[in-house]
Amino acid sequence: MIKRILFSILTWFLVCNLQSCIPVKTVKSIPTYKIVKAKSHSKKKDKKYTKFVFLNKKHASNFVQFLEKNYKVFRYKGRIYFTDNVLRSTNKNFNLTVYFTVNESKYISLVNLFSKDRKDSFDPGYNKDLDELVQTGHVYNFIEITVTDDGNEDYLKEGSKFKNELYSFLDNLRIQYNIYLSQNPFN
Repeated sequence: MIKRILFSILTWFLVCNLQSCIPVKTVKSIPTYKIVKAKSHSKKKDKKYTKFVFLNKKHASNFVQFLEKNYKVFRYKGRIYFTDNVLRSTNKNFNLTVYFTVNESKYISLVNLFSKDRKDSFDPGYNKDLDELVQTGHVYNFIEITVTDDGNEDYLKEGSKFKNELYSFLDNLRIQYNIYLSQNPFN
């Protein structure tokens, strides 16, 4: 009885919405850049700092090549760092840490949910695009940059005296990178 009621509610919901999928996770493209605020209570190092995030239209190695041509870059534990006097007006070195992330939209395919021909992943005729319940939509590659000093102070956070100058520098870096990509289309 309970199954029949749940099934009728689900059917009613589907008919009302006339959708073939239910979004689980939605990721949007970023036209310019986005500032992601730090989570002060996080134990993960990459979430403790405010991040400058922008869309990477190519592979992560292209951004590394771009940085190596313009800055002193070093790698440590899978991260890319470059330390430089990025603001000429100050006599301060900033540590810029680069993170590469991939985000993808996900949705539940209602067609696959109610399909009688759905195959198990062990079946030789299995097709991930046709038989998986949770499907992948748009996939975006992002570059995230944090700015600290040797004392691990977050310079992109609200209230930082260098915040606006660093936003300007990072936005120019993003623009220069996009110009680099357009001049080197086969990288």
